Amino acid sequence: MSARHTRSTRPDRVTVWFVADEQVGVDVRWAGIRGDRRANAAHERLRSAGHQVSISKDALGWRVRLCPVDTLIVGDLVSGLLATR
Repeated sequence: MSARHTRSTRPDRVTVWFVADEQVGVDVRWAGIRGDRRANAAHERLRSAGHQVSISKDALGWRVRLCPVDTLIVGDLVSGLLATR
């Protein structure tokens, strides 16, 4: 396995929903053996960047929730989450 792959936080699922006129919520999910490491790494990176973010685990795996997110930055935020890091 390459070093790039082991550092990846690319999620298994991203869900975006409207909260208010100019704000959305974003759920980012990871499952499987590496899900906890990836979710915690993404949570820390997003928190450090100043986002309102929470992390939880349920029957589907790990979830990082960002809410509220300004609609003007949601595209860049999701693109950053989908990029392999």
